[in-house]
Amino acid sequence: VLMNSASVWGKTALYLRDGRWRNFESHSCSQMEPPHIHLPRSLGYILNMPSLERQASEIYSSKILDSGVISESFGCSCPGCAGAVCNLDDPDGAPRADDNPAFLLDLYMNYKWTLDGQAFLRANWPQALRALSFVRHQPERYNLTYRMVNTNDEHGVIGDINTYNSMMFLVTMAVGAELATAMEDSPLRESCLAALSRGRDTLHTLLWNQKDGFWRQAWCEYSTEQSDALQAGALYANLWAAVLNLTETVGIPRTKIISHLQQERMRNSSPYGFYFSTNRSIDYYRDGCPRDQGRAGRTAQKFSDRKDTSFDKFTRVAESQSTLSAQFQDRDNWNIHSVTHAALALYTNATGATNALRVAQEMLDTYRVILADQWDFRDTTTMYGETLVPSVNSHYGRQTMFWSIALALTGQQLDVPSRRLSFDPHPEFASRQWPLLTPFCSGLLKLVTLMSAGKQEGASACLAFSLLAGDLAILKMFNVSVSSKEYSFEETSEFMEADALLCPERKDEAQQISSI
Repeated sequence: VLMNSASVWGKTALYLRDGRWRNFESHSCSQMEPPHIHLPRSLGYILNMPSLERQASEIYSSKILDSGVISESFGCSCPGCAGAVCNLDDPDGAPRADDNPAFLLDLYMNYKWTLDGQAFLRANWPQALRALSFVRHQPERYNLTYRMVNTNDEHGVIGDINTYNSMMFLVTMAVGAELATAMEDSPLRESCLAALSRGRDTLHTLLWNQKDGFWRQAWCEYSTEQSDALQAGALYANLWAAVLNLTETVGIPRTKIISHLQQERMRNSSPYGFYFSTNRSIDYYRDGCPRDQGRAGRTAQKFSDRKDTSFDKFTRVAESQSTLSAQFQDRDNWNIHSVTHAALALYTNATGATNALRVAQEMLDTYRVILADQWDFRDTTTMYGETLVPSVNSHYGRQTMFWSIALALTGQQLDVPSRRLSFDPHPEFASRQWPLLTPFCSGLLKLVTLMSAGKQEGASACLAFSLLAGDLAILKMFNVSVSSKEYSFEETSEFMEADALLCPERKDEAQQISSI
């Protein structure tokens, strides 16, 4: 699965003579480095080729507009490069609800995970302040992002306030607070935390469906009744919060996230992944919510409440969504939503690991088995009659967010500034070999049982580490913990096939391997 990353990078990127590395949005969209597309790609990049990943952040920082906007794309439009000569780094100036957050999340990831992250943050701090200021001041009346297009762009403005944008705003305020702490800016930290608190209150009041336990897709300012639609993947920002250890700062109750994931699986799941949205009863795509009698009278036919799990019946209802004013359809299956759901379910222990991974496996099997083309992931797949069709973009990169699944299984958290590396492996995964993935070192960890001089009472559970790439000496600079227990590096036995050994405490007696 993870090897698909190399396929995407190789087919959508180019290496220029002057050393620049640039990524097209996809094989069929020639605009360069849109931040909302780079963000899911960035995870695999930073763990494997951090210097190339950073080039995108450097574009966003150096080309930020005076308004603080990080542009939606650079170079050519999509697909407007045919026969044209374009400056690949020329910003187009269009703002989106998730482009500034993408830059700030990427900057924070570089700060936390790379060896020179503190210097990188200081060098880009003036631009980060402007980008953060744009996000902080965008909400108008309701303390959450208001009427902005996001990565689901063909749907246009989704409602007046929607859950996807709202979660992205809240996580960005958490990032702002942590970056402000790193830069010793207490007033900015307090301002971000205050905006975060106000936004959380609004999220609960306007978007939480108390009866069924999920966040509605969108809220309409002038509607007397709200649609109880559920959009798959709306908690994408919460996954990033989990990956970057920001969940506690964001402050969204774990119980609500689990409830939302359960409802998402019940209402939106298909044999091929997740439907984009279900049960939408208001036509609030493209231009946001109705503001006149004409549009107010035009409603969407509802999806099933998903209590009847008959797929045939559900599909017929889903296909009626094509009558709405959107080029993309509610019945589209978005690949990244399966990844987001699976990884977030692992982080929150919403379900067992096998059950969580099955969600991602269904999406992968759609390409491996049904479409028989696992090297050409698209943005979406759609049922047209009896045929499943890959419907948007060629050789897309969103699905490479599946690197988060590996991190979720191990519970890895890396904090370079404090020299801490921790793991909290999923219970179903802890006894197996698991990966260490960092920008400077990668390898495999496996639990081993050591005995002191052959005495059973001296048995110690340690971790054998095998280096795959990078510098072991750097890794040894870190304080390592597993499930909140501190481990230290030990000398390995000469007959032990490992590059390092980590044990809960140092043993002075001779050690030998009892079992693996």
